[in-house]
Amino acid sequence: MIESRTCLLPMITPQSRFLVRMYRHYKERILPFGGGLLDQPHLYAEAMEILAARESVLRAEYAERARRRRAHGGHQGDV
Repeated sequence: MIESRTCLLPMITPQSRFLVRMYRHYKERILPFGGGLLDQPHLYAEAMEILAARESVLRAEYAERARRRRAHGGHQGDV
């Protein structure tokens, strides 16, 4: 988790927002250009790999928090 006293939103570029929106299509196997993943622009392929890796980490963290809550009888406590 990133903690900051500064709003990070201005650091997100229109291109970043676009790529995050494109990630949903990527997950549904809808690519912007014909062909397979290797036929896509390098920037696109790299961005999708980064987003997929981050999603995996977030899902694992969420699952761990849920596991801890269940182990503690549903109490959030220090989780």
